[in-house]
Amino acid sequence: MTDYYLFFIRNETPLVVNYASGNYFKSLDYIPASSIIGAVKSRSIKNWGGPKEDFDLGIKVSDAYPSSIDQTTLNPAGLVTLYKDNERDNYYVDGLSHILNTIMGKSKWGEKTIRLKKGPQHWIYLRDKAYSIPIERIETTILKLDEYTKNPLIRGKNEREGYIAHVEAIYPGQIFSFIASGKIEVLEESLKEGIYVGSFKTKGYGLIKLVNKKEFTLNQCDDEICVLDFYGNVSYETYEKIKNECKGKIIYENVTFDKRKRFDYDTWKIDIVVRSGSIMVVRNCKLNLEQENGGVVIVNHPIHNLS
Repeated sequence: MTDYYLFFIRNETPLVVNYASGNYFKSLDYIPASSIIGAVKSRSIKNWGGPKEDFDLGIKVSDAYPSSIDQTTLNPAGLVTLYKDNERDNYYVDGLSHILNTIMGKSKWGEKTIRLKKGPQHWIYLRDKAYSIPIERIETTILKLDEYTKNPLIRGKNEREGYIAHVEAIYPGQIFSFIASGKIEVLEESLKEGIYVGSFKTKGYGLIKLVNKKEFTLNQCDDEICVLDFYGNVSYETYEKIKNECKGKIIYENVTFDKRKRFDYDTWKIDIVVRSGSIMVVRNCKLNLEQENGGVVIVNHPIHNLS
């Protein structure tokens, strides 16, 4: 049986997880698993004698999304079934039970109005409710240097010009959480000392450190009805596996897709992934879903409260 751990990390310095357009850098609001793995791997690979692409840390890491230290769940960003029952409330509730009751004929169509995809992007779970997590950002301009020569980047015909980058970074102190499995000792040690992720690391940006670690249970789909929430960048292959193994047993699906560009050993690659917050509900379908790097399928998150 695989042991999973829920890690809580904090950015100690401004964080810019690269999303750039020209000289404008606005950070993504999450830390991809590839950034965490890459930073830990770069610390460990120094004593490796073989090709770097053959080096394996022996860990699986999910994407890290904004969270709070008291959480015991992974909360899918942009969960499509969250909505405000009353606009004056400061919290969101889940509408899946109303959707399923309508599908199963327990409620009449139109009896309950639910505005899907109107919930928070990032949220914490507390007593069957979801509370939005604000992301504080700072803006600045910096002189971008060549990563190797440390000189200002060359712009134009052999003219050396200062390259001013406009940066919108996540303010220090934001808590993120992710799960990991495998040989986590190296991961934990690296995070305790601190690793740098994202852009402008040579300027001190992107330092993240471990705040806490907890044991975590990743449920498998073995109930009569399973709610499958897609957390982070779940691969299209995993989605296809669910569709094939649960053919004819899917009673509700609200799934959309994204293209994700990543840098893999000096080569840019494009992945098709399930958008975080997508959801499927299956009946009498046994699934054994292994953790992958990046996205996670969360089975029966308590926010849905279907029991």
